[in-house]
This record gives sequence, C-alpha cells and structure tokens, in this order.
Amino acid sequence: ATDLGDSTFAFVQVEQHTGFLQAAPPIDPSELLKKLEPLAKKQPSNLALSQLVSRAKAAAETGKWGGLKLAIRNQVKILQKNQKEDERHLSHCKIEQEENDKGRSEGVKKQEELENEIEEYKSQLKVIEEEIATVKQEMQALQAQRKKATDNRMDEMRKHDAKMMELKAAQNALYKAIQILSDFYKKEALLQAEQRQQHMAVSRGSPPPSTWVSDYKGNKNGLKILKLLAKSGEDFAAEAEESKAQEEDAKKRYEALMTDVADDLNQKVEFISDRSGQEARLQSKMSMNLQDLQSTKELLGELQDQRVNLAVRCDFINKNFDERKNKRNGEIEELHSAIAVLAGAK
Repeated sequence: ATDLGDSTFAFVQVEQHTGFLQAAPPIDPSELLKKLEPLAKKQPSNLALSQLVSRAKAAAETGKWGGLKLAIRNQVKILQKNQKEDERHLSHCKIEQEENDKGRSEGVKKQEELENEIEEYKSQLKVIEEEIATVKQEMQALQAQRKKATDNRMDEMRKHDAKMMELKAAQNALYKAIQILSDFYKKEALLQAEQRQQHMAVSRGSPPPSTWVSDYKGNKNGLKILKLLAKSGEDFAAEAEESKAQEEDAKKRYEALMTDVADDLNQKVEFISDRSGQEARLQSKMSMNLQDLQSTKELLGELQDQRVNLAVRCDFINKNFDERKNKRNGEIEELHSAIAVLAGAK
C-alpha cells in the first residue's frame, strides 16, 4: 500500500495546457495557501503537497490557476486510489488472518483428537498384550500339566505291566505246584491202597489190623495244602482283575484329562489369535494416526510461519488503517476546499 508520504505524483506528469487562458475572477491566494500549507507541513516528506504549495504561490503571481486546479484534482484521485489500496490490503490481511486462525484452530483440535486416540490405542494395546501374556502363561501351565500327566501315565503303565507279569509268573508257578502236589498225593493214595490190598491177601482169613478198620480217606494235610494253593491262585486272579480295572480307570481318566487340556489349549489359541488380530488392527490405526499427527504438526508449523509473515505484512495496516483513513479523508477534504476556492478559475 502507498503511504501518505509516498506519492507518485509529480508535476511533470500533469497535463500541460497551452493556449490562451481567459481571465479568472479574483482569487485570494492567502485563502488558498491556508488550505495547502498546513497539509504540506504535516507531511514534509510528501513532495506532491510541497509542489502544490509552490505551484499555488507561482499561480498567485501569474494569475494562471487552471493547471493548479487540475493538479489538486489529480492529487485527490491519488489519495482516493491509495485509500482503496489500503482497503484491499486490509481486507486481504483479514481474510488471510481469519483463514490462518481457522486453520490453526482446526489443526490444534485435530492434534488433540489424534493424541487422545493414540493414547486410547496405547491403553487398549497394553490390555491386549497383558491378556495375551497371561493366556500364554496359562498355556505353558497346561502343557506342563499334560507332560506331567503323560509321564505319570507312562509310569503307571510300566508298573501295571510289571505287576501283571509278576502275577502271571506267580499263577504259573502256583499252577505247576498244584499239579505236582496233586500228582504226588494221587500216587501216594494209590500206593497205600495197593499195600492195603496186599496185606489183606496175605492175612486172608485172619482179622485185619485195627488201623484198617475205617476206610482210607487220603492225606488230609495234603488236601489242606492244595486248598491253600487254590485259594492263593484265586487271590492272584482277583488281584490281576483288580489291577486291570485300575489300569482301565487310570487310562480313562488320563484320556479325559488330555481331552480337557486339548480343548482348553485350543480355546486359548483361538483367544490369542483373536486378540492378535485386534492388536494388529489397533497398531495399524495407531500408525495411521501417528502419520496424521506428524502431518498435522508440520501443517501447524507452516501456519505459524505464515502467521509470522502475516504479522510482518499486516500489523501496520491493522493498527494504522483508521488513522490513515481519517488523515487521508481530512487531506481530501482540505483539497476539496482548495478546489472550491479555485471554483471558476481557469
């Protein structure tokens, strides 16, 4: 914008009038100078006003006022043009400042929203990470439980197999013992029967010994032993059946535990998979927000630089527009008064 002291007006640009000038009505030069000289004194750097004063003094001596009247009108046009430039400058500054303020306000709001969302994402990610870590620990405990149960089961199977082999060996030995004793007692009974018959043949006709009066009932102690062995065999068989039942029950409990552990592990794997998916989505969103936040901060930096430049270009017009306008209007009014003094002059 053009300052009051920066006029481009020069009398060399004023249209030169030639030819005969008619006599003008009398003009009081002092009245005209009262209008122009105060303006020139207020703005000593304004050469155009100083030239108008000089021109007025010269016209007072020559009586040729037409050129001065045109020059004053041109100066009014220049002032009016400068005023319009100030108005355009002020309007442009206000528009840019409003846009800058709006952009910075929106940027600050967006930055705050992004930072809040990022903090929320971080909080959610922390919860998910803790949940996944907890479930992984639970899975390790289940796997350790499964290993321990498997080791115990293998040990139970080895003990069961060893016991069954011992029982089988005992049963086989007991069976052989019963067979041997049974054969022995059968042979002993036959031998006693033969001896009895022989004694009866030799002593035929004479009364039998008193020991032979009752019938032979065999070796009672041998029968007791066979019964005890048979009872032991039954005990071995019962113990084998009980061991088999215990083994079957242990097998079922182990299989049920393995099924439960497998189901639990599968559920935890699904849980981790689901949480890992959520974690990936949150990390993706947070990454985008971090990029947006960086861009927003860069934009705010650019807007701040723009605001500084606007201050350099606009602070003067913002602070001095009214004063400049009032002074300029006063100057235009005085110039119009000067033109009024020159009314009718040629």
